[in-house]
Amino acid sequence: GAFCAASGICLASSGTCTSACGEGEICSGSVCAVLKPVVSVKTPSGPISPAFPQIAVHVAAAVGIALHGIALEVVDNSLKAVASGSLDAPQAGDNLVTLSKFEANTVGSVSVRATLRYQLPRAAAEESISSVAVPATYDSAPPTVAVSVPPASDAAPNGWVPLTGGALEVLATVDDGAGTGAQSATLSFDTCPASAPCAYNGAVVSRSNGATVFSFAVPRAVQAAGSEAPLAITVKAQDVAGNQAQGTGIVRIDDAPPQIGALGLVSTTGVVGEDGMTWFVGGSSAPDVEISVPVADSGAGLSSLTLHLTDVAGPDPVPISQADGTVHFILPASRVVAREGAMHFTLTASDLLQHAVTTPPDNIWVDDVAPTVTLAKVDYSSAAPSNACAASVISSNCGRQGGTRLLRDDVATVSFDVTDCGSGVAAASQLSLTTTSGGVSSNSSMAARGKSPSLCANGNGTHHYAVSLNLGVQAPALDKADMSGIVIIHLVANGLDRLAHATHAGAPPAAISGDGLALVSLWRWRVPMTATPVGSPALLSGNAGARPVVVATDAPGTGNTNLFALGADGSQVYSAAVAPGIGAEIAVDSNDAVYAVDAITTNSTLNIVRRPSSGSAAAPDSPACTASNTGFVNAPAITSISGKEVAVVAAGYHSSTGSNLFLFQDQSGACGKLSGSPQLLPISGDFTGVTLASGVAFLAEARGFSSVKQIGNGFDATSIVTYNSASLPSSAPPSLTSIFAIFGSQATDQSVRRTSEVCSSGVCTSWQTVAGFTPAAALANLSSTPVFDATNIWTVDDKGLVYAWSTDKGVPAAPAFPVTLTSKAAPPVLLQGGALLVQQDGGITIVNPQGAALALWNVGSIAGSPVAPAVDALAVGGIAYVATPTWVYALHVPSAPLSASSAVWPRPGRDSCNSRNAASLCQ
Repeated sequence: GAFCAASGICLASSGTCTSACGEGEICSGSVCAVLKPVVSVKTPSGPISPAFPQIAVHVAAAVGIALHGIALEVVDNSLKAVASGSLDAPQAGDNLVTLSKFEANTVGSVSVRATLRYQLPRAAAEESISSVAVPATYDSAPPTVAVSVPPASDAAPNGWVPLTGGALEVLATVDDGAGTGAQSATLSFDTCPASAPCAYNGAVVSRSNGATVFSFAVPRAVQAAGSEAPLAITVKAQDVAGNQAQGTGIVRIDDAPPQIGALGLVSTTGVVGEDGMTWFVGGSSAPDVEISVPVADSGAGLSSLTLHLTDVAGPDPVPISQADGTVHFILPASRVVAREGAMHFTLTASDLLQHAVTTPPDNIWVDDVAPTVTLAKVDYSSAAPSNACAASVISSNCGRQGGTRLLRDDVATVSFDVTDCGSGVAAASQLSLTTTSGGVSSNSSMAARGKSPSLCANGNGTHHYAVSLNLGVQAPALDKADMSGIVIIHLVANGLDRLAHATHAGAPPAAISGDGLALVSLWRWRVPMTATPVGSPALLSGNAGARPVVVATDAPGTGNTNLFALGADGSQVYSAAVAPGIGAEIAVDSNDAVYAVDAITTNSTLNIVRRPSSGSAAAPDSPACTASNTGFVNAPAITSISGKEVAVVAAGYHSSTGSNLFLFQDQSGACGKLSGSPQLLPISGDFTGVTLASGVAFLAEARGFSSVKQIGNGFDATSIVTYNSASLPSSAPPSLTSIFAIFGSQATDQSVRRTSEVCSSGVCTSWQTVAGFTPAAALANLSSTPVFDATNIWTVDDKGLVYAWSTDKGVPAAPAFPVTLTSKAAPPVLLQGGALLVQQDGGITIVNPQGAALALWNVGSIAGSPVAPAVDALAVGGIAYVATPTWVYALHVPSAPLSASSAVWPRPGRDSCNSRNAASLCQ
């Protein structure tokens, strides 16, 4: 019943079925018969891509057919599957099948075919049928996105723009190649700005060869004010196939100036100041100071860094760029003159967009000012030792003058302050000492005694310094005292800052009191006198520096005190009224008994004044011996007979019935003549003095001198040996060594001689000038016993000329001799390094072996002839007891006395044979 056309298509007569047959059925014989299902793929309206994975598949199938699944396959022209999908339970009609398993990054034409699995009614097996393949476009490749920011008209060379200005254009090139082409692009900031939108849609500005350019207008307000942080952006693009891609970029908007860091010091010449800052030296010759300044600009970039000096004149330093990103400047510290403190400057940095910043004033610390130093102040109350003067010595008679003066060997505290408002005070400060005569120059390091607040703005303190000023060590030679016996020492306080600036504070040169000075008394004490001293004072026994001194005066002994013993501190040890008086220099024995003769020319008296045993000031016993028809008038000398001391007295006057040589002794509390004494020596004329050595008496007389040997309790008249000239009278006995006698003559010769005895076969016949010794002539009479040391013979003539002759040759010790004094002088006393002389005009002078005269002081004019002082040793120098009709002074001299020995006769006094130091000379 079918009708077939020539084309091969057969049309069957379906007949009539009621009801009408459904899809997939055919009416045959009025019965609806099931046909095989038909599957077809609807051609996609757009590209196939992962973004558009669904394909519509139509299934035409009778209700009775069981549909088991649809498999969808997309193949490229090489029949390679590029995507596939399936549906497990399809329905008759349209079904959406989702593709998966996309071949990535693939673009091109494809064909899509669907295969249906089904089972007919009453069929035993499953069957399948495929659709006709339909063409489609496949795109699984995302585009590429390139983001760029074209330079704005106001951009810096590196692309940074300022915050102000129009919107920035950002371009995104979306290249989809052979794909479906870009569809859209969106720009967003990775960190959304606070003052502008976060995202912007792009506008297409061009399409060419698969690349589409989108433009975005970005307002500059996306940058925070004051910031130069790069702004990260992301542009997301999508092609027509729904494939997405993104690109990133940076928007560079600069609204910040460069950053200037803390400066660093390149120069290493600075010092850490008292305030903890680093200080550099200033002044016209000061070295430059190099600093380093870190500077950075993370935006448009640094354009310049300049430094401007704000408080010193002259050009600003030139910046010197460094590889490490810093900029160095050379600061002229030499422009900071006569001031200390900050050298101020400002730093200005600019970037390429002309953003600029100027720092607050900065500085380095420069010092061209020395510290301030106060005048040194002596604490006179701290003077030690405190017992230099006895309590009985009133303050005006003590050299310390009631706590306003120092003594020559005092130790006292001196203090001063140092302040430095710059680098600060250095650890080392000093005190310099200089006398008004320039005779002393020494330094003492000061001990810090803390500090106190000052007016320094940087908090530097005022430093207090003190030193124990030891005059004996630091000022060993003081001279040229004023009329009151005061030497002015200028105390120069020296301050040093940490940059070695030094300053000095001292009193004006003409100042005589106040701070900056130490007033030093050369006399330790003085005791008033009411009569003229007779001969040199004499020392008693005791420790050096503590020995009492005895002074005799010409006051009548009846009712008047004329013998004084004074302690080393000025106290009175004892006093005595020696009757009828004292007429010649006293002698002292080893028991401290004083031997004194009167000035009476007949029936003369020798008094022996014993030191009180109690040591009190009670009047001592004074046994006396008298010699008839004899006037002693010459100083006694002390010898020893049978272990007991004996006074030898040579008569200055004697009658035809009187004797001229005596030996007196303290005999159980009474003065007695030794058996065999007195005696008359067969020497014409009278004696002018006696000295002793090794059991021999040397008697000054008209022939120079004669020696006579002691025998028993008297002298052997047969042993007299006389100097060989009768024309050289001597007014003083010779000074002696073990073999030589040295004397000075007067009248026409006026010379000094060193003599020795001429002997033959044990018989000595005369004294003669030693061979090779040229008698040294003076210009006036030599009226005193010469003194000598191992090198020179010293004496003084009646006109006030001082002589020092070679002990060996008799020639002047130096061309400067004789030394002319300002007036007549007492005989010299030898010190260690010179001779001490007391002049009639009051001058106290030391003459050294080279003939240089050092004036110590002037005690005031002395009525009558001055007397030689007695000198005791002190720990520093010596103490000279100078007796005048007005005072006895304990004068501190710069040198200790020269000690007596067989080769040294240091002074003309008779205190136990020259200062007790050579007892052998008394034997």
